[in-house]
Amino acid sequence: MYSVPVLLLKQEIRAQCKLKYLDFYMVLGSGGKVSSSSIIHISKPARALIKRFSLIILIIISVAGLFISQDESVASKKMRIAILETTAPFIDVVAKPFSWAFSANESLRSYFFVHDKNESLQQENKKLRNQLISLSQTKTENVKLRGLLNYISKPEYSFISAKVVGDASNPFLRSIIINAGEKDNIKKGQAVVNESGLVGRIIEVGGKNSRVLLFTDINSKIPVISSNSRERSILSGNNSNFPRLKYLAKDTRIAEGEIVVTSGDGELFPPGIQIGVIEKTDDNIYKIQPFVRWHRLEHLSIINYAG
Repeated sequence: MYSVPVLLLKQEIRAQCKLKYLDFYMVLGSGGKVSSSSIIHISKPARALIKRFSLIILIIISVAGLFISQDESVASKKMRIAILETTAPFIDVVAKPFSWAFSANESLRSYFFVHDKNESLQQENKKLRNQLISLSQTKTENVKLRGLLNYISKPEYSFISAKVVGDASNPFLRSIIINAGEKDNIKKGQAVVNESGLVGRIIEVGGKNSRVLLFTDINSKIPVISSNSRERSILSGNNSNFPRLKYLAKDTRIAEGEIVVTSGDGELFPPGIQIGVIEKTDDNIYKIQPFVRWHRLEHLSIINYAG
């Protein structure tokens, strides 16, 4: 037995089809002459049916995509990677005009401000030269001290360059797509950075493209340490632009304005990657203002690190 909505839907389809066939026979009865008004009138039922069912079809497709994105089965992962590989080139093509427009705007603004900044940069350059001389002396002293202490150096790591080709974020996932994959030696779990600091980590790898989970995503958990107080905690994403610090000690000495960097605990990320500045809310929650500007992500580096 059909339900009342289904019966009404069937009756509507039959009525629209009868009207279409009636118009068709009327055209044949007029000597087979088909005018433009007759064609438009015949197509009206088809347009009405398309408008009636297009929203339902789109809703079904959206719900199916949501379930696929949350399913962790092997088949779903393969399907997501296949979709990633297929859509990445198209996303790159669509995004290029916007990227060019943004770059042109940034270049124009920089041109007008470059004269004003020139003098301050010259003064800063003098300071940096003096600091360089001081650091050179310190480096020489450190080499000698490390030799005395039988110092074991930190593991070295290399970088793999990539470009952002699309934003794959949705209400449940904050991520981007890059144009580097297995052919470039990209592996799941690798840290992703740019000139400002940490961006996120690799979560899915295809042949030519990969997905990067941003550290603001609710699924992101990163061991960090504060620059001055040396307090260790976990940076936890919350799907906002201000992730928070968790598992701090009750008598924590952490303070606003301190810089937070990766601690290297768990050997997930190299230590010392800059993330952002600490801000304290009125309800004693410590949040991070990231150094990275999410709307300016373009060229990235993936760290090939063996902790």
